[in-house]
Amino acid sequence: MRSRSSSCAWERTRDERTAQLRIGRRCFVPVVEASQTMKLLCVMSLLCAAAHPSDGQKPEVWYVSRSERVQIVFVDGGTVEEAAVSVPSQSLCECRSQCMALSDCAVASFVDSGAEGECRLSRANLANTKLAARENASLLIWNKSPDTNHWVGQDGRAYLWLPQQVLAREAKTFCSRIPGFRLGVYTSQASFEVLMEFYNRDKTDVAVDLNLVSSLPTWADGTTFAETSAFINLPLNGLAQPYYTLSNNAFNDRDGNGKTRVLCQADLVNGKAP
Repeated sequence: MRSRSSSCAWERTRDERTAQLRIGRRCFVPVVEASQTMKLLCVMSLLCAAAHPSDGQKPEVWYVSRSERVQIVFVDGGTVEEAAVSVPSQSLCECRSQCMALSDCAVASFVDSGAEGECRLSRANLANTKLAARENASLLIWNKSPDTNHWVGQDGRAYLWLPQQVLAREAKTFCSRIPGFRLGVYTSQASFEVLMEFYNRDKTDVAVDLNLVSSLPTWADGTTFAETSAFINLPLNGLAQPYYTLSNNAFNDRDGNGKTRVLCQADLVNGKAP
């Protein structure tokens, strides 16, 4: 049986040029930190090791980019819930190869069930793939088609956008169904710049996780909107409706029945804090 392991982290040594990739209490081989690419390549070796979270741990999100053509979101603790294809597999890397062999596969998950692992493959686009958090499972999503777009923002977080619009009241659920992701919260200048760059692509409504708490507009992390006024230079209109979108160069309250774009956000294990 493959052993379970807990969260992954970089462990620096006295020599700044070297590091080890630690998974739980196990240290993998040292790697040279010659460039960010070397780190990312080492993370790829981590994927092949099929690391899994410990009991009760929330899904963790990693971002791997070796080139413009290879950009992967790796979720440690996520799986495809309803798979069109399910085949035996020995590792996440083998599972990814099995997915790449299918022309219409862009999501793969490896479930470590003990004696024999299971590779679950989705033949639908990401928006129509049912995902779920699960222990002893790993999930890979990559930019393989125009209906899946993800990148790392200047705030060090992962962002994922699916082109279709959804009702504003469904935006939170739309993002949270992807393990490790949530509807966007913008409480730093760097994250606000990510939001504005996305909004300015076509200036249509973008849902944000801003809520009324004791009649005060408050971000989902507990930061009030007033506390972000130092760098958010847009007005906030309305204190009556339960949802907010960025629209018409302002944050406006909504009843939730209008359609909006959704930008999903995740904290990265291998990202940099704003």
